[in-house]
Amino acid sequence: MAYQASGAASAFLTFGLPGLSEAYWFITIWHETGSFLNLYTLRLLAWGFVILVGATMLMIGTKLQKSSQREQSLKSAV
Repeated sequence: MAYQASGAASAFLTFGLPGLSEAYWFITIWHETGSFLNLYTLRLLAWGFVILVGATMLMIGTKLQKSSQREQSLKSAV
């Protein structure tokens, strides 16, 4: 899409900087359609939600694992 719209340099930047390119296309498509809630922006918002939930679950799991390891070390010290 980037190659067809703007050429090789744009395609290279799109593949080289995916976060920046997603933000660029997010804003561009929003302005082109005139609607914030279009299919592309909804997809990006859904991915953001999935990443947020995943990061939260990872943090909770890490805390539980550290707590369990601490309890095991206290039990083995006794």
